[in-house]
Amino acid sequence: MWSSDKNNETSEQEAILHACDFELARDEFAEFFRMINRDAEASGEQAVFREELVKGWRLFADNPNLETAKAWLQLMPGNEDLVLKTFADCCPGGRAGARSALFNRLRKGD
Repeated sequence: MWSSDKNNETSEQEAILHACDFELARDEFAEFFRMINRDAEASGEQAVFREELVKGWRLFADNPNLETAKAWLQLMPGNEDLVLKTFADCCPGGRAGARSALFNRLRKGD
C-alpha cells in the first residue's frame, strides 16, 4: 500500500512540474524572498532560511526549468511540499497564474 501512495505522490508531482510556468514560479519565489527580507529589515532583524531552500532557489533562479525544479525538490526531502505548492500555484488555473493574468490585463487596459 505504501508504494502505491508514493507512486501517486510522484505522479502528482510530475503532473505539476510538467504544467508549471517556471518563469512565473521564479517571479513568485523572488517576491516571497523580497517580502520576507523586507519585513525582517523593517523589524531590525535579518531573515534566515534553511540552507537547502537557499541552495535550491539559487539553482532554480539562475535557470528556471524542469530539471532545476526537480533538483530543488530533491534537495528538500520531507519538505518538498513547501516548494511544490508554489509550483502548483503557477500551473494553468493556479492562484499565481490567475493573479498574473489579471495584472497583465490591467496593465494593457483590457
